[in-house]
Amino acid sequence: MPPAKRSSRTKTKVCWRKKFSKGNAVGLQAVVNSFAQEPTLLINTEKLYRIEVALFMKIEMGESLGVSWMKHVKECQFVQTNWKVSPCWKPRHDEQELDAFLNELKKHFGAKGLDIFKNNSNFTQIMRQAECDIIGCALAERFTHYYALEVAYHGNQLNYGSKLNTIAKVIAKLLRAAIVFYCYLDVKEAEIGFASPKIGPAILDRLMVEIADLQNLFYENNFRFQFKLYANQDFGTEIMNPVLKLSDSIADTGELFLRSVQLYDLIQHNESMDDNEVHARDEENTVLPKLAQLVKDELIPVLRREDFPQAEINDFLDLQFSKDVFGISYPLLARSREPSERYYATPVTLHGQKYYLCSQWFEKNRGALVSWIEQHQAERD
Repeated sequence: MPPAKRSSRTKTKVCWRKKFSKGNAVGLQAVVNSFAQEPTLLINTEKLYRIEVALFMKIEMGESLGVSWMKHVKECQFVQTNWKVSPCWKPRHDEQELDAFLNELKKHFGAKGLDIFKNNSNFTQIMRQAECDIIGCALAERFTHYYALEVAYHGNQLNYGSKLNTIAKVIAKLLRAAIVFYCYLDVKEAEIGFASPKIGPAILDRLMVEIADLQNLFYENNFRFQFKLYANQDFGTEIMNPVLKLSDSIADTGELFLRSVQLYDLIQHNESMDDNEVHARDEENTVLPKLAQLVKDELIPVLRREDFPQAEINDFLDLQFSKDVFGISYPLLARSREPSERYYATPVTLHGQKYYLCSQWFEKNRGALVSWIEQHQAERD
């Protein structure tokens, strides 16, 4: 007995499953297009909306952070995510020489138990897999600075399988980026980094050794690439914190990481505005009580000291100076309470003059505030 024919609805479902199994944006786009062409096969419009959201929100948050870091910290005028070699590009250097160099690297790391290229043995295969999470270039007066950054965030900690596989994977990513820069852009000097907020000590110690080894191998072959690892605390101090400090001054809806930070700050700000209304009535600041108490009991007495320099008081009338010191979004001091919702209702008298003190303090400012207070208290002691 011949098998029953599938209905058009069943065929469509199978087609969608195949497209979803690709696990990429192309597959998702194909599904969305299928829904648009055959709306009667869709259970409801809400599912289409969910798939469209999945399509357009596929960007990794780590990559979004990396884009903001390149644009605003490294000052790259051109930034590209998921940069991949086109098969239409012709190498600008001899493929046989590059193939020989790659084989030399493969043998070198293979002798240490690191299979950096797996079963790929020639230049063409290796280049086909070359993809950089983010690349950027900063145009200077006499020189163009090139950057590449790979970002990995795996929840608990960096994990590509076993310890050796994880290390080999990172080395391969750095190495491919360098070869792509040289082969297709004719660049021999660039900063190529790998960033991860959490790498376990067993992997981190060995990885640092292998990256230093990779650096030496490229230097010996007259390359000037700088391979950098931004892991754990360095991830915060070198990449994330510099971006966070700039969050208030950047309005780009395409930078999802910064938008999420701004959304969080907006909610905190809304809460602080409600609390400031209470403060205006009873002159007691109720927003973030612990920080408010710190400002009242520790910061203001330092500012009121007779030996506190007038020059520094004047500096705190400046937004940039206040932001550099405390990370706040308004001048620490103002001669008039404008805008009123950003400053405490009761002025403070410093060297005979009245000033209004910024009321916009959040947890992200705590470290800088405490540090500044302790420093000035120690100077007095």
